[in-house]
Amino acid sequence: MGFDAWWMLVAFAWLCFGKLQALWTGAAPVEKDRQVAMASWALSVVVYLGSVGVTVATDVPRLGVTDAVRDAAGFDGASSGLWEAEPWRALAGAVMYFVIMALSRPLFALWQSKGKE
Repeated sequence: MGFDAWWMLVAFAWLCFGKLQALWTGAAPVEKDRQVAMASWALSVVVYLGSVGVTVATDVPRLGVTDAVRDAAGFDGASSGLWEAEPWRALAGAVMYFVIMALSRPLFALWQSKGKE
């Protein structure tokens, strides 16, 4: 609400619904399901922290984000936060995080299915 963007509330509700739907439609989880969920969560934490660290510590290309784009997004470039002053770093971190997590999903599904055969 602070950003005057209603879509964030819809996205949050969608994410919550997805978690609840998994509870309603699936069978009771077995130990393998718990292991996969814990490993997936742990990987997401490591990948998030890694993507933040990489985008802060390395030189990240602007990725087409000009000063005009930054200003249009409401960032003035004079703030104390690195990602606000250089939002292409946040964009690169988000891309890195979501690509790695998307590529990990088939591997987790394969691991989970091997325990159910």
